[in-house]
Amino acid sequence: MKITRCFAVTAGAAVLSWAFAARADAASHAIHNPATAAFAVDQLQARTGLPASEFESWKTLYDPQVGKSHVRLTRSYKGLPVTGGDVVVHLDADGTYLGMSGRATRLDMDVTPKVSADRVVSIAAAKLGKAGSPTSELKIWITEDGTAHLAWQVVLSDLSGSEPYKHTYIVDAKTGNVVLDFDSLETLNGTGRGYHNGNVTITITRSGARYYLRDLTARNFDTANDLGYIFSSTTRTFGNGSYTTTSTNGADVHYGLMKTWDYYEDTFGRSSYDGAGTYFPAFVYRYGTGYVNAYWATGDGYLVFGDGSIDDGYYPLTSLDVVGHEFSHGVCETSVPGGLRYVRQSGGINEGNSDIFGTMVECYAGNASDPCDWTIGEKVVSPYLRNMSDPPADGASIDNFSDYTDGLDVHYSSGIVNKFFYLLSDDAVYGIGSDAAAAIWYQALTNYFVNAETFADARTDTLQAAQDLYGAASAEYSAVGDAWDDVGLH
Repeated sequence: MKITRCFAVTAGAAVLSWAFAARADAASHAIHNPATAAFAVDQLQARTGLPASEFESWKTLYDPQVGKSHVRLTRSYKGLPVTGGDVVVHLDADGTYLGMSGRATRLDMDVTPKVSADRVVSIAAAKLGKAGSPTSELKIWITEDGTAHLAWQVVLSDLSGSEPYKHTYIVDAKTGNVVLDFDSLETLNGTGRGYHNGNVTITITRSGARYYLRDLTARNFDTANDLGYIFSSTTRTFGNGSYTTTSTNGADVHYGLMKTWDYYEDTFGRSSYDGAGTYFPAFVYRYGTGYVNAYWATGDGYLVFGDGSIDDGYYPLTSLDVVGHEFSHGVCETSVPGGLRYVRQSGGINEGNSDIFGTMVECYAGNASDPCDWTIGEKVVSPYLRNMSDPPADGASIDNFSDYTDGLDVHYSSGIVNKFFYLLSDDAVYGIGSDAAAAIWYQALTNYFVNAETFADARTDTLQAAQDLYGAASAEYSAVGDAWDDVGLH
């Protein structure tokens, strides 16, 4: 591939450009050669007129594939570090000067601040709305357009709470104006060693010397223990594959939420549970608590996952389908005013909705440790919590409206919806596939379902959704009617 780096700067700065071919298989390595570094500084001074005394060698990289050296130089001015003032000098194998990368901004300024460190900390704290543990450092800050500021770099942070933060403000030391600000927590990939999901790649955040189960990229959530502390580690690895290690269960939840978020966004364009990208935390009970439950906190916007009870045959409730199931209660709550009322028929539809999308998330993830199937919670308890293809097999659920009574637990009456969705997806005669079935269900949930939805309402509304998406004369429309017929809704 070819890489071209060009830097344009304002008056008072030299324009430096560098273009070179880069090899993907190049094995560059650092070398220490004072003579090479000194030569690079001399070349910089000769071509820009900048004082050699302002530059110091930081690292020299030698690329044996192309026979080039790249000398990185840091900069200071009147004893202050210059951020954005670093330069790279490029030399051929024989030491011939090839070019430079960076901004050669000429500096001529008084470095006595007019605004005190205490004052800029107050300015930054007022902007952020919290101060945490503040630090400040005076430096020269060069912006992308080559403009130089005498500035305070103020960092406000608190890494001890349930929502650690680290925010940086660059404040002009002459005027007190904020030049720019940015979140200083770095997002990168880590490894989750889960009990249910195996070894997986997860998005984490680094702050200082520690890594956190925070995903603040396109997603927006944290995974914490039940005391409210976000899982942290001195390495990029979380968990060890054992269900008795709480960070293992945290890694499973974190990965599950990543896949759940991505399923909804990739499939329906829905960002977060509410479609607005809203932040939420997830809390994982410490192992040994014996909490056999997982839930979405209705109205409060957070998730809780229990550690299970091995004595009773329950492993941590942190599997892909369980995570997707609970998140989908949040989707339901923010799609229908007040959600689907959690009682009687609407409650069964509510639970069925979460089973549908918990299964879809499991299938979307494509994880060999937890493959796509029609059971819910099969990784949590043997043989499963519920079976969508055969709901009565669990000994309590129903799969036909003729068996429904108002006193039936909503987890068991959900079998009507589960069997409907299974048939709509997989029936040998009229099944349309789970993707089309999910699209119809989501269309009905978000556009037609109401708080007190009944099973009969759900039939009507999914038929309308199928008509919206595929037309009233479509095979998909007919399949919806057939599937409801087969579970006793005519």
